[in-house]
Amino acid sequence: MANTLTPKDLLGLSQDDQMAVMNMVKDGEMTLDQAIAKVKAKTKARETTMAKKAYENVVLGMFGRKKDKEEKEKPEKAKKEDKKAKKGDAAAAAAAAEDGEGGVRRARNKAMKKNRGRLLLTLTVQKASVFSVLVLGVKEGRDLAATRKDDSADPYVKMYIVPDSSKETKRKTQVRKNTLNPMFSENFSWEIRAGTDLESHRLHVSVWDNKTLGRNEFMGGMSFALSEIFDDEVPSSGWFKLLDKQKAELQYVPFRPPRGGLLPTPSSSGASPTKAAPAPAKKAVEEKKAAALVKQVSKLALGPVTADNFTFVKVLGQGSFGKVLLAERKGTDDVFAIKVLQKDVVVEDDDVACTMTERRVLALAGGCPFLTSIFATFQTPERLYFVMEFVNGGDLMFHIQKEKKFALNVVQFYTAEICIGLMFLHTNGVLYRDLKLDNVMLDGDGHIKIADFGMCKEKMWGAATTTTFCGTPGYLAPEIIQELPYGASVDWWSLGVLVHEMLLGDSPFSGEDEDELFESIQHKEIVYPPDCDPNAKALIAGFLQREAPKRLGVGKTGDADIKKHPFFATMNWDKLEKREIEPPYKVQVKGKKEVNNFDSEFTSEEPQLSPTDAESIADIDQNLFKGFSFVNQQWGGAAGAAPVAGDAPAGNELQKYSWYRPDLARDECVRALKGKTPGTFYVRESASQPGCYAITMQRDASPWHGLITPSVTADGNTLYKLFVKQKFNSLPELVEYYWEHPVTTDSQGKKMKLARPEEAHAE
Repeated sequence: MANTLTPKDLLGLSQDDQMAVMNMVKDGEMTLDQAIAKVKAKTKARETTMAKKAYENVVLGMFGRKKDKEEKEKPEKAKKEDKKAKKGDAAAAAAAAEDGEGGVRRARNKAMKKNRGRLLLTLTVQKASVFSVLVLGVKEGRDLAATRKDDSADPYVKMYIVPDSSKETKRKTQVRKNTLNPMFSENFSWEIRAGTDLESHRLHVSVWDNKTLGRNEFMGGMSFALSEIFDDEVPSSGWFKLLDKQKAELQYVPFRPPRGGLLPTPSSSGASPTKAAPAPAKKAVEEKKAAALVKQVSKLALGPVTADNFTFVKVLGQGSFGKVLLAERKGTDDVFAIKVLQKDVVVEDDDVACTMTERRVLALAGGCPFLTSIFATFQTPERLYFVMEFVNGGDLMFHIQKEKKFALNVVQFYTAEICIGLMFLHTNGVLYRDLKLDNVMLDGDGHIKIADFGMCKEKMWGAATTTTFCGTPGYLAPEIIQELPYGASVDWWSLGVLVHEMLLGDSPFSGEDEDELFESIQHKEIVYPPDCDPNAKALIAGFLQREAPKRLGVGKTGDADIKKHPFFATMNWDKLEKREIEPPYKVQVKGKKEVNNFDSEFTSEEPQLSPTDAESIADIDQNLFKGFSFVNQQWGGAAGAAPVAGDAPAGNELQKYSWYRPDLARDECVRALKGKTPGTFYVRESASQPGCYAITMQRDASPWHGLITPSVTADGNTLYKLFVKQKFNSLPELVEYYWEHPVTTDSQGKKMKLARPEEAHAE
């Protein structure tokens, strides 16, 4: 279907409604035109109702007064006749209601079947021995039923657990103004004590219209038995229908968005309410904003992505995992690199978690120009597909095999761009863990693009560590080989190896087998040729420092230490980050479909997918790949793609939070909290307990200190705890929990919680 969307189509829609349009297209519910029409239909109805009301108030006011006067002057006999006629009409209506399948029953049935819209929720349980934590994520609502005459509402979501005589379980979201497609994105939690009768307790969730005057009005709801949530009978995330009050007390109904569109394509006929034209300056701003939104939304016009959307042209690479193919999008001249994995191989190699991590990090990577970003992912029962930007300059391994080694200025340029990519990942809590020549690509302009995020580790903020043994042997840091806890330090070690290879044409470490190689990595003294640039030598030595805490790039000032290193003395980092520096090494690329920079062993193959075994496919648990498919909301080439809302790796970088103060020592923290509202707190990295976090909270008399300790589970996940009884997936989750639960007592024995940042600020 042709895309007829223009900037004017989005003007007048609220921000929530604009997001709803994008999500409808992203979810494949309907085409772009249909989504716009669906949302604008209610806006138009609301405007029409308001215009009609204004017309009645202003224009018909005189006729109303005239009618009142005539009514007063009506003979008494005529009034009695009118009253009798109305009584007869009421009797007739009552008779119709009593007639078998009469009007009242039909009206009641119609009301019961009313479409009240739906909510997107996530339900998870963090189980423990003493108590568990139930976490409800309220993401968004869609197609809510209007409760007002102007076809609008100010919705919010209320939730609580019954029975609850103390009313302590009540929670609610913020109110969203004037929208039937609200975006909430809020999380709520409840502590469920061991021994609680899960069968008799229910979680109630309902949507209400916040009325400025008068009582708030029920819009729809649902409820879940705790036993069903704890036993995983309820979907952990998804859309749920909003039900009427009676049904909402005892049940929930999952919603399955239909595919292929819900509305006919809107026609151009039909007059819309006349509006006063905005002032020229304001109009220009509005149209510019709308044009930007059109560009953003239009990226979703492809709808559900399938293999039928593409023609495979060449094979770019192949391994035990599957293939990477060059593909054209049918009907366009757009080309992509599509990585295709066979599900049975992924399951057999126990790589499901790595594959899902790669998908999330690829979505995140669009925020940095030196990381390969992704357009879409989709799946079939047999395969997984990653639709990525095609980086046609080849990898550094390909080029260094031709050049033997790179000139000093080329090494400086590539190293700096790689540093920006690694810093971006670390800031977002991601360890890369597989930096090597093969995984660093060059685009057609000669800029770096780091690829292949299958070995990444998420949720690694601040001093967090992990112990998983993984990576490419020649690039492994000593702490990985020794199976010690490690963090971002391992990526800087790998970069040191890579810089040595680019500059000197050989690896700094070698061995006949893996044992000899690992011995070399841990103990060999690196020898540099006499003509090696001293600043380059110092940079390599800094990255290849065997004591991780002393390694270049590690610690609170790690990023700054790299940027001010003498090796980068001539580097303009601001221009570099904006891709404004001309690459010193030009790759030979004749066109965007050029594959000369890829191994001919692969490009000469027929671009066909490997056959799959039907019997093996039948044994695959497809739920393992739930949530894999998505379409990126902002596909913009070098500008990058942003992850879909709620799709980035869980949590946010710690620097985002005002309570995270790594710059404060213990005594400085105490001084900074002096005079602050009781409950105000700061979290910093512990100086006495490496890898842990120290928390200091202001009490009424003296500060309180606590220690947050991370621990690594058998499956490689890091959990955080302030007290033994409770562990959390991230520091922000831990902090949010203790906003609601006490951490200590004041001098009077009163229980104290951590103060929310806004509470401390208000004081």
